[in-house]
Amino acid sequence: REYVRFSTSSSLDFYFQLRKTAYCIKFVANKKRMLKLGEINTLKSLKQTEAGIVLVDADKNEVLLPHKYAPENMVLGSDIDVFLYKDNEGGWLATTQTPKIKLNGYAALMAKNLAKFGAFFDWGLDKDLMVPVSEQVEPIVVGQLYVVRLYLDEKTERLAATTKIKSGLEKDVVELEIGQKVSLLPFEETEIGISV
Repeated sequence: REYVRFSTSSSLDFYFQLRKTAYCIKFVANKKRMLKLGEINTLKSLKQTEAGIVLVDADKNEVLLPHKYAPENMVLGSDIDVFLYKDNEGGWLATTQTPKIKLNGYAALMAKNLAKFGAFFDWGLDKDLMVPVSEQVEPIVVGQLYVVRLYLDEKTERLAATTKIKSGLEKDVVELEIGQKVSLLPFEETEIGISV
C-alpha cells in the first residue's frame, strides 16, 4: 500500500471533495431506481421512436414501452400505468400486460418449461418468469402449479421467483367468526393438513 501525507487543511479539502464526488456518483447510480422494477409505475409518455414509446418518471428517468404494448389511442404527454421488468439483455422495459404477481408478492403459477439453470413459469407476461434451480424446494414438473414469491436478485438486478417461501412467511393470530369468508392461498400439503 502507498500512503500520501497531506497537511491538515489540504487533507480536509481533499476529504470533503472526495465525499462530494462519492455522493454524486452514488446519486447518479441510484437515480434509475426511482423506476420500480416488479411494480406498477405511473409514467408520462415523452416521445415516439421506431422501437416504441419512451416513458419518463418525475426525475426524467426513461424506459421503453414497445409498440405492441402501447394503446392505439395513446397521446404523447399523457400518463400511463405500466409494469417494469428487464429484458434478456438487462435493459428496462415497460408493459401494459398485467402480471399475476408483483415484487415480494405470492401467487400460484404454472410451470411452462425447464432448462438446466431453472424453470420458467407463466406469470401473465410474454417474457416467462424464471425460478432458478437454487430457488426450488423440489424439482419442478411442467404443467403443475407452484406457489412462488417474486423477488429482485441483488446480483443480476433482475426479477426472479422462488418456491422457497416459508422463510418469508410470518405466523399471525387472526380472529375469525364462523361463516366468515376469507381469501387463502394453499401452498403445501402436510401429514396433518394443508398449509395456507
